[in-house]
Amino acid sequence: MNKTSEPNFHYLSYALTAVSYMTLMLSMPLSDTIANSLQVKVSQVHLGISTLYLMFSISAIVLSMLSDIFSAERVLKYAQMMSIAGLFTIANSHSLSIFHLGCALVGGGTGCYSSVGRSVMLRHSNSPATIKKRTSFISLTVIVAPILSSILARTFIPIDWRIAYYIMITVEAVTLVISQLVLRRDQQPLLALNTILKVWKQCLTTKTCMLNMLSTGAGYALVMQTIIGNIHGILKHAATLSYAQMNLVVSGLSVTYILGIFTFRALVNSDKLPTLRLLITLFIPLTTFIFSQYHSDLFPLLSSLYLCCFVVGFLNPLSSSFAMADIKAGHGMASALLTFSFAFISAIYSFTQGYLEIAPIQFTTLSMIFSFSFLFILAIALRYKKF
Repeated sequence: MNKTSEPNFHYLSYALTAVSYMTLMLSMPLSDTIANSLQVKVSQVHLGISTLYLMFSISAIVLSMLSDIFSAERVLKYAQMMSIAGLFTIANSHSLSIFHLGCALVGGGTGCYSSVGRSVMLRHSNSPATIKKRTSFISLTVIVAPILSSILARTFIPIDWRIAYYIMITVEAVTLVISQLVLRRDQQPLLALNTILKVWKQCLTTKTCMLNMLSTGAGYALVMQTIIGNIHGILKHAATLSYAQMNLVVSGLSVTYILGIFTFRALVNSDKLPTLRLLITLFIPLTTFIFSQYHSDLFPLLSSLYLCCFVVGFLNPLSSSFAMADIKAGHGMASALLTFSFAFISAIYSFTQGYLEIAPIQFTTLSMIFSFSFLFILAIALRYKKF
């Protein structure tokens, strides 16, 4: 491999991850506007979004597995075309059924982007230290992308919500062209199906790998699906904010999450990380208490959300880097499990919120309680395992 071309593969992995999560999270901030446009309940739109998450999780497994067998270049091309078709369908939907169809296509196509991106990054990283560093950059990309998506969505709500989807179509099309150009130079070793199944078995039977993946998924679901996805409904009880002020608040969520990432990077070589994971998880019940008791007061409300984002920003790169560090083959499959974990948990959250028609404040409180309990149990389990 030509070393001068190697950075292109890393940049592509970041770009695919960014586009993946921008596309995934675009619909949630627009849910109220789409519901009004289609003249349906918001809960029905949420059910469509839960379909998007579910298809995203299935795509992460199936298409990422195929990318190890038939090459990332070939599989990614068709996946990106499917996602673009889904975005076009949503942008031109005038009924709930067409909107749901578009969500299914978007999720089915987009789900493999970040998994393929991670596998490309892993193939072109030559040490565990490099993997941890670049994984932290991917974690940063994962959280910045929904913020950009949220700002894009809210910018066009006063004009026409459909424009946001057309812009996303343009971004996806450019990424399609770039990814094909870069991946043509990727000397990817293709794997047989039985090798993929061995990797699958290795991941599923390695407790530390699976527990770290579940921890990553729960953290992402809490921040992206629950907090960022419902931020408008959360804040409207505490203050009346303009779209510009709302975007500033959402950007603050990204900043505190990134601070968590850099805190992890500063401590990445500490042998106390299992204990630190357990201790920092204890901040989540504090954020839950503040949020549930003071959600009508803007300052403590924002403080609780920002603290929660900081905690997850620390936990997620820790979990994802240690989950992936020992994977030597079948990178697409292993990476897909991380994406599947997040998307499947988000699908459950979104379906629960839509089916039970739970208001954002109550849903966020329940999500925080469940997520804390789950992350705390995982932290205890991992405290007694070797990373």
